[in-house]
Amino acid sequence: MTVTCARDGYSHVVPHAVLADSLASGAGHCTAMCGHVVLPASLASPPGDRCLLCAETSGIGRRAQRKRSWASLARSARSA
Repeated sequence: MTVTCARDGYSHVVPHAVLADSLASGAGHCTAMCGHVVLPASLASPPGDRCLLCAETSGIGRRAQRKRSWASLARSARSA
């Protein structure tokens, strides 16, 4: 899950279990995939730019790239 940090403004990837533990303990912060300690921003705040290190660590960047590759392949097949 992505959580925007109030400190740096980036959307970081935080595993569900880590976020749940943080909420249950009342800690008010959690550790993202990149190692950054995230102070969650208000849910009313717009999402920040994604943290590239989180995206790379979690594989989100690779999945998005594969989706784009498949989409461009499908467009090419339709236009041929």
